[in-house]
Amino acid sequence: MAVSGASSVIGIDVAGQFVTPPDGLDVHLHQGDLSELDSHPALIGRRFDVITVLMALGYARDVNATLKAIRGLLQPGGCLVIARAHPIRFAVERAEQQGIPLGEAYHQSTPVTYRAGWNDEVTLTHRAETFATMINDLVGAGFYVDEILEPQLSQEARERYPHKQAWLSRYVGVILLRARLLDECRAPAR
Repeated sequence: MAVSGASSVIGIDVAGQFVTPPDGLDVHLHQGDLSELDSHPALIGRRFDVITVLMALGYARDVNATLKAIRGLLQPGGCLVIARAHPIRFAVERAEQQGIPLGEAYHQSTPVTYRAGWNDEVTLTHRAETFATMINDLVGAGFYVDEILEPQLSQEARERYPHKQAWLSRYVGVILLRARLLDECRAPAR
């Protein structure tokens, strides 16, 4: 069976705890902070066709600066794929915790702080976001969004993992955004 995909991959993660890729693949994994992509030695002078940011952008110290650094790493015609926690998730949690209406919780701008689901001793904090702030951040950094998806479990997965479906039913889940370089969609000046 022929498999197509990336000919070369660079992975950056703040924890630096990676699964070892199979031998023979051009995969290089490095520890680093997404807030410092423009100075990471493995990325200097590199350009990529696709960059993925999976459940991490909300933790950047400066989202706009991080997105601009990513923009500088993309080849012309490349795309950025971002997986984000759905902004309604945190609004539902805030509304329940604070006893306030959902709309009020959704538009709060104070940072979101919560215990990590994978370690009760770790507390995570990131800025509160709405769909508008997510899209405006991308546009402000020189991107346009050409697709947004809100993945759902298949019927088979719902039946197999009812606890995951219960979580999705309560908190909505994640959103996936595909963005491209803004200057590539503008019509040439006449």
